Amino acid sequence: MKKIYFIALLMIVVSLDTKAQQESLITQYNSQMVLFNPAAVSLDGGSTMTLLHRRHWANAPMSPITTSFTYGYDAGNNVGLGVSVIMDKVFVTQSTFVSIDYSYRLQLEDEAFLYLGVKAGANFYAINAGGLNTYNLVADPSLNTTDIILPNIGFGAHYTKGAFYFSVGVPRVLDTRQTKTENGLVSVVTDKPHLYSAMGYEFLVSKSENIYVRPSVFTRTVTGAPIITDFNTMVGFNRSFEIGATYRTNNAFAALMNLKLNNQFTTGWVYEVNSQSQYSNVGSSLEVLLKYQF
Repeated sequence: MKKIYFIALLMIVVSLDTKAQQESLITQYNSQMVLFNPAAVSLDGGSTMTLLHRRHWANAPMSPITTSFTYGYDAGNNVGLGVSVIMDKVFVTQSTFVSIDYSYRLQLEDEAFLYLGVKAGANFYAINAGGLNTYNLVADPSLNTTDIILPNIGFGAHYTKGAFYFSVGVPRVLDTRQTKTENGLVSVVTDKPHLYSAMGYEFLVSKSENIYVRPSVFTRTVTGAPIITDFNTMVGFNRSFEIGATYRTNNAFAALMNLKLNNQFTTGWVYEVNSQSQYSNVGSSLEVLLKYQF
């Protein structure tokens, strides 16, 4: 049975390498927008720290794991500063992108603001070939451990007017291509720029009971891969509890829930499934989020 899961996981990873995005995929994008757009750092003012952990395909051994950390604060004079870290680990490979985020706020009208952002950082990419089991008596020289650092820069813009927002960002603009030659072996890592856009609006259903509905759309675009869009709707009660659902155009469905424990702590959960046949044996994907507002 483990062999079947491993073969299924390997086939999916190979297909993702040719058809899907190279960068991280998370469902709670509204809580981690700064990962995709530096202009979104410290949108709410004050200081906010967020930690997210996602396990893809929970039934498959060595399946992809994504962990992200963001911190942003209002530095005054319309400036927002922060740091973001996102790490993806699958099988024997690990990619960690660390960046510093900067945004500047422009007031266009009484309730309209435009945030412009810059992200500067580097991607630390590693392959641990020591985690591979081979059946050869002589070690395979092509299975060498690789460590590469790829600097990058990103830009973004975020517009808000009342309860409406529109966001567009490219967190890694450079089409980085690094070639490493060691002992006659050549390894190449290439990062393609991803364009992310998001739009949402909050409808107040009951002012007295503070009930609202917040639909949003989140789109990922990258050269050589199909465009993937998330359609999300959240229903909130008294600014302390939210429940909702997401449909992703690659036939993924997710249920979401956010609970505000007190004035500082918020926690969130995601349960996600995919209806495509190649995902039938690998199980669901799970996300857990913790947010602290200073």
